[in-house]
Amino acid sequence: MAKTNGLVLYEKYASRRDELGLTDYKVAKIAEISRSIISDWKKGKSTPNVDNRARIARAIKKNITFLM
Repeated sequence: MAKTNGLVLYEKYASRRDELGLTDYKVAKIAEISRSIISDWKKGKSTPNVDNRARIARAIKKNITFLM
């Protein structure tokens, strides 16, 4: 089964998160978002909205275009 764009973006995010030595919990805390936003993204249930993507991108020291 092919991966959805959301899961491809999650893997891109996860790679960067790992480079920085962070966990999803820590990213959520830095981004000031609910951990469930990242958890649901990881499970393929949903993709963060643009505002939350911007927060996540800042938390992993990237521009929002990194997660688009």
